[in-house]
Amino acid sequence: GAAWWVGNQRITRSVFPENVETLVISSPYDYLGINNAVRDGHAVMLSPMYFCRGVGWAPWEGLADYIKEVKRIRDSLTDTVFLGEVLGHEGIELAGEPVPNVDYNVFRNLTTGRRACILTNATLEPKKQTIASFAGGGHDARVYRPFEESKVVKLPAEIEVPAERIVFVEELGGVQ
Repeated sequence: GAAWWVGNQRITRSVFPENVETLVISSPYDYLGINNAVRDGHAVMLSPMYFCRGVGWAPWEGLADYIKEVKRIRDSLTDTVFLGEVLGHEGIELAGEPVPNVDYNVFRNLTTGRRACILTNATLEPKKQTIASFAGGGHDARVYRPFEESKVVKLPAEIEVPAERIVFVEELGGVQ
């Protein structure tokens, strides 16, 4: 189920992980809104100019392409980052302090126990966050960025999060 116009569903989701909040994206330049919604595990409702336009409208071209790429990645990790347990900032060990304006959320797959971390950058310049490991193990990871091929890294690794973009880091049982 998805709730719309209810407000913060984080507590509800901690009890009912299948329940998600729906966020509306109405602006053709709301990359941060998409990033934040996906990072927080929400459903996204696209309503260009509050239902007065469609995603085929020229100003939406860039965001529509971005959404397609983010959705491609999220779909490949659905059991972890959408249907999994939201751990918040638990389950991952950063090297040093969190980088300002780079937020993250960790999810755990309810079947496999594998975790994934979604990082977002709310600034107009690239930022780097070093991930030491997934807590209690997980020293190999696969990094997914929109419009790029995924790549396997050995943790600790410095993860670059481009300006106003999102990065997914999936825990692996070993290098694949």
